Amino acid sequence: MKPSARWLLAGLAFGAAFLWLALRHTEPTQALAALARADWRLGLVTLLAGLGFMTFKGLRWSVLLRRVAPVNAGLLHRTLYIGAAANLVFAHVGELLRATLLARRSGAGASAVLATVAIERIFDVAALVVLNALAIALDPRVSAKLGTAGLIGAAIVIAGVAGAFLLLRPAPWMTRIGRALLTPLPPRTRDWLIDQIHRSRTGLTALVDPVAAAQAGLLSLLQWGCVVGAIWASSAAIGEPVAMTGAVAVFVLLVLGLMLPAPPAQIGTTQLAYVVGFGLVGSGADAAVAASLIYTGLVVLPVMVIGGLLALTMDWREPAPGREGDGG
Repeated sequence: MKPSARWLLAGLAFGAAFLWLALRHTEPTQALAALARADWRLGLVTLLAGLGFMTFKGLRWSVLLRRVAPVNAGLLHRTLYIGAAANLVFAHVGELLRATLLARRSGAGASAVLATVAIERIFDVAALVVLNALAIALDPRVSAKLGTAGLIGAAIVIAGVAGAFLLLRPAPWMTRIGRALLTPLPPRTRDWLIDQIHRSRTGLTALVDPVAAAQAGLLSLLQWGCVVGAIWASSAAIGEPVAMTGAVAVFVLLVLGLMLPAPPAQIGTTQLAYVVGFGLVGSGADAAVAASLIYTGLVVLPVMVIGGLLALTMDWREPAPGREGDGG
């Protein structure tokens, strides 16, 4: 069995297990009734918040790409949506796809673009830590469950930043070890690896640029704030608005859940995150499931549809000389 098939099957297994855990204490008729009486004006707010997430994500990526290559907004957002749609089918595959596609269409070094995607993960977890800490400070009901998540997130951020700094400014002993490891390799292979390392350093420079780091950090908070807003709006749409700290709890649980193999459209992962997160602030499972379906329908599925349509209309051939970065 191919690795992609195994990964998809693992995602389906996790999704089925998570969906069972989410639904085992719910009354389906109650959840469907709540969905039937939803206020679709607030559903529109959910949709706009989801699109806002993608907009801020694109703006942040443009900040991180400044030192890598000039990339026009059309190409950037096209590849971003295609990658996000792929992620919602095969979890974590879309990041590699969008980086590779953008590098191919823009002429940028693939390793440099991939480095910017790695930096994104650091800023994502940093935003999670900040929003998580804010929720704990505002509502002690969520502290017991989210405290550990915050500590794990902080450790990931520290490790990621330290690793990036060591790559950008290696200590003498690291340089000696690197040379020793590369020396036995054939000259052609050694030169290629050295070139890829230098290119990846270019993609990491935003971390040591105070202005770029500040911009990326702010855009990360806005980006994930949109997700928190979408979660809250989905609950308000069914007439049972959850406390904002509950929305943050769902966001944190969603991010943690997506570190595992995820099923297509995040079915199961989303529902369990909603049930557990809403439960922390006293909201019922029926309302949580109904709200999760609104989130799936108005945040997740639009990205899959838009990304799929863009993939179908994308020119996947190598760009002609002189036309790099046109998004053709």
